[in-house]
Amino acid sequence: ARSGVIVLPCGAGKTLTGVAAACTIGKRTLVLCTSHLAVEQWVAEFKRWANIDPKRITRFSSKVKEKPNYPDCILVATYSILAGAIARYGKAGAAPMGKDAQETARIVVFIKTHVWGLMVMDEVQVAPANTFRQIMSQAKVHCKLGLTVTLVREDGKIQYLTWLIGPKLYEANWMDLQAEGHIAKVECNEVRVKMQPDFFKWCVVLLWCRGCACLGPVGKGGRALTMRMGTSGCVLGLRLFGVSLFWSSLLAISPFA
Repeated sequence: ARSGVIVLPCGAGKTLTGVAAACTIGKRTLVLCTSHLAVEQWVAEFKRWANIDPKRITRFSSKVKEKPNYPDCILVATYSILAGAIARYGKAGAAPMGKDAQETARIVVFIKTHVWGLMVMDEVQVAPANTFRQIMSQAKVHCKLGLTVTLVREDGKIQYLTWLIGPKLYEANWMDLQAEGHIAKVECNEVRVKMQPDFFKWCVVLLWCRGCACLGPVGKGGRALTMRMGTSGCVLGLRLFGVSLFWSSLLAISPFA
């Protein structure tokens, strides 16, 4: 099987594509997701479409940590939990304390000591992150399949997927799928409303406390709130800016006049 990335729009069947790939290969499969909710969705779709004993499907997330009962299984895990577990217990000599930690360590050992026929990576655009790349280096995998809606990263690391996983194998055009009736028709509407003064004050105080506030005007009589992570050198300036905006709003003085 060839490794690579498939790009499909929302509602086009990314999960079903991954299930079909696992069924076609018919080998031990590791599925990586971004959240516990996504883990439950993948498990439900495997039970729905695959002819497999549910006992062979195990979950590994922040809420559920199930050790595989069979060598040949489907393990559905989240990127963050698996990466964190490998960082803690993937090294030789690591001594986990507590029952939960021991169970996690056993799952990590299972993943590292078995050869996986397929690794399916949902929302694969997160895979190039430094904390997640170690998963691909620790797990022994014959074939990797990445699935995503948006093959974009702001840090430019999206190109790393070419050597981490493989080339882009297929990308569906959402307009073609819409015209053929495979997905719902897209309708975009923009509704602009004024920010209430009390809500605006609350937002300014909240952002000031977090040390990352940047506000700007939008048209007449409106304000836009944009979250930006500032560097340590500008946090104080942002806080002072938030204070000035807060007091100007209390005094009903527009800082953008």
